[in-house]
Amino acid sequence: MEHTWDDTWKEYKGLNFFGRRLKEADYRAILKLTKSEDVGNVLEVGCGAGEITQKLMRHWKVTGIDNSPNSVRICTENGLDVRQMDASDIKFDNSSFDLVYSDGLLEHFENFEPFVKEMCRVAKKLVIITQPNHFSIYHKIIHKMGGIPVHEYTYTVDDFSKIFEKFGFKLVSKIGVNMNEQWGLLFERQTTDSSLQA
Repeated sequence: MEHTWDDTWKEYKGLNFFGRRLKEADYRAILKLTKSEDVGNVLEVGCGAGEITQKLMRHWKVTGIDNSPNSVRICTENGLDVRQMDASDIKFDNSSFDLVYSDGLLEHFENFEPFVKEMCRVAKKLVIITQPNHFSIYHKIIHKMGGIPVHEYTYTVDDFSKIFEKFGFKLVSKIGVNMNEQWGLLFERQTTDSSLQA
């Protein structure tokens, strides 16, 4: 039987040193990417155990969603506003959040367009994704050591940009995260055309 993300969260014991370091780097990247932006509320898509959610709450009102019942259980036990929801069918109105954020979600899907479409639909202005940089030395070393327990598709920044552009969002900033282990990508809405939000 295939190991699922819900199994991962059921057995979850917390982050190791490397996981804590990466989450802190992700958090700092979000702050850097949004430093000149007016953000009031945030949706985190695929929030897992809520480590980033908790950090973002220092600055904004944050709602998280995850498809895993065990993820939602962990987060709600820690007092976080997290709901069980499929990221390809987000149950919020158009333009509900100033910022939509997702960390390490899209690389697990051969077709990630439905997730991008929904993130763009519910974002008023900004979407940030942090995604693995499979081309970095760090990532190649981790992969060789067997440190990636789940399947990941290899995508480029251009792959992400093309899909976001279909829904009216343009890449406006890119930074390396944790010695370029990941990319931090900031997309900004370029249009208010409601047909792109459908």
